[in-house]
Amino acid sequence: MIKTVFYDLGNVLINIELDNSLRLFAAARPFACQPGCVAGTPSASGGGANEDRSLPGKIIEAFIDHPAHIKYERGLISSEEFFRLISLEYKLKMDFDIFRKTWCEIFTENKIETSRLLRVKEKVKIYLLSNTNEMHFEYIMKTYPSIAAAHGAVLSCRTGFRKPEKQIYEEALRIAGVRAEESVFVDDRPDNVAAACAVGIKAVVYDNKLKMSGGIEALI
Repeated sequence: MIKTVFYDLGNVLINIELDNSLRLFAAARPFACQPGCVAGTPSASGGGANEDRSLPGKIIEAFIDHPAHIKYERGLISSEEFFRLISLEYKLKMDFDIFRKTWCEIFTENKIETSRLLRVKEKVKIYLLSNTNEMHFEYIMKTYPSIAAAHGAVLSCRTGFRKPEKQIYEEALRIAGVRAEESVFVDDRPDNVAAACAVGIKAVVYDNKLKMSGGIEALI
């Protein structure tokens, strides 16, 4: 019998829309790219007609794989330290509050799935299981009441582990107080799903087939 459903956040309950932040970066004009500069490497000055206007989006994508972001997602550094390191790396010309707004407004709610989440919550406990950071999680909880209605959250920034590491799934089961066979996990990444299955959780990839079949509701 299924007692708990673990939901990933990004690309499941939340859509990731980099264009939103690109517009904010462009409006703040925190950096510019000189003619001939390497994409993803901002120049300290310049701009004009030859400016690479796709650069902000490329830099946002580069943030994800940056060592500072990995540390931030593990909870090893603060939001302020993450901002400091990223600002040094990419020569950002913006203050922390503007950066936080730009960094967080990459999300839009997947209202179909959050509506389903509330219906699922009537039957079983709901926990969030996500690789995320404190800035993003705080923003999501304040902005999307349907997601904030979950019974709890297991986060990389609070456990120190990231999916697909085995320990984060074990921690999720411990926090939720359920056995693996009593739980379901949905994630958009096959490697994360495979890792959950390896510890005995019934896990499924969030894809078009699952969406069309009614999502998690059809599995409990």
